[in-house]
Order: sequence, then structure tokens, then C-alpha cells
Amino acid sequence: PEDVPPGPIHQGGAAICRIFGTSGTSGRPKFVPASHDLLANRVLAKSIALGERDDMHLCATAFGAAMGFHDMLRSLFAGGTLVLSTPSDAIAAVRRHRVNSMLMSPAMLGSLLQAMPDSDTPPPAMVEIEVSGGTLPGPILALAERKLCDRIVSVYGASETHVIASAPARMLGGRPGAVGMVHPGVRVEAIDAAGEPLPAGDRKSTRLNSSH
Repeated sequence: PEDVPPGPIHQGGAAICRIFGTSGTSGRPKFVPASHDLLANRVLAKSIALGERDDMHLCATAFGAAMGFHDMLRSLFAGGTLVLSTPSDAIAAVRRHRVNSMLMSPAMLGSLLQAMPDSDTPPPAMVEIEVSGGTLPGPILALAERKLCDRIVSVYGASETHVIASAPARMLGGRPGAVGMVHPGVRVEAIDAAGEPLPAGDRKSTRLNSSH
């Protein structure tokens, strides 16, 4: 109706750009707001730590989730090309568009590998796969290296903090609880049950705090 005033337009980078739902891995499920400035800083930080995503990149993760939304922004920020697909159709899209890189959860990667015939050869253009959202089992890693490419990177983070650490997945094998090397600009501290920081070398920590 003509008599309804337009909604407010929020100016500046502090305005909320997106609200992400979390799975509750760090506590009870919740919603986490992210401003324009925060998202821009996160994209820049990940690009510095892991390299710019200026290639042909496949994103099979929903943009409603923090992982998928950040991944989309990182590709567009660097001038890359996004290929959108569901996990079940991902391998066909990889070959059709000569995809160079992907970001997937371990479950998605496992589903993709199961859909590939054993006789399939690795896609010739594939260079790197980032895996985030859970622990990557050794058998899936070995199969991904054989069927897809030999550079599989494990990325660790949360909706509340974004990416905290990463490392080549092969480097983390056989190290229970290892998540990678802490990214530049991230401060990590071990705290006790009362929330007090523990001294260096103390192994009695009950949880981990991190911030950018």
C-alpha cells in the first residue's frame, strides 16, 4: 500500500548482514549474527591463511549455513567462479565445468566418493579439496586422495568464531584431537572449568576459547 513507509536502511559495516543457525557443537543450538564488517574480515583472514579462491570452485554446501556462505563470499571476493551443485550431482558438475577446488563436509565427501565407480580416474582439473564440519575419517581421506586429488585440507572452526586452524589432512592422521595450525590473527587459550586461563604446558583444560 502507498501509505506504508519504507523499511529502514541500515548504514555502515556494523549493520547485521546475516544470522546463522548453529548445530550446538559448542553448546546449545543458537543463532549467531554477523555484520558486514565481520564477514569481510573473515573472508580476508581466510584468504590470507589458505589462499585466494580465484579458480573454478564447487560449493555443495547450503548458503544458509555459515560454512557455505563464507565459502561463496571468498570465491566472489577473489574473482573466482562458483559452480553450484548438490552432493549427489557433484562429480558430474566437477567434470562438466572442470572444477579446480571444492569445500565439503566429511559426510558429503563420503557420499560423493561412494557415487563414483571404482574405475573412475581423478578429475584432471581438480587441485584441492577443503573439508570442514567434522573429523575426516582415514578411509575417506585415502579414498579421496585416490579418486579425486592428493591435496586434502582439513579446516577447523565454528559459526561463532569462523576458521581457527587448518592443515593438510594427511599431516593430522594418527593424532587424536589434532585440528591443524592456528591461523594468523587468531588467539587461542586453554581455560579451566571456571573460565580461567591455564598456564602454558598445563594439560588439564576442559575447553578452548578462541577469538580473532
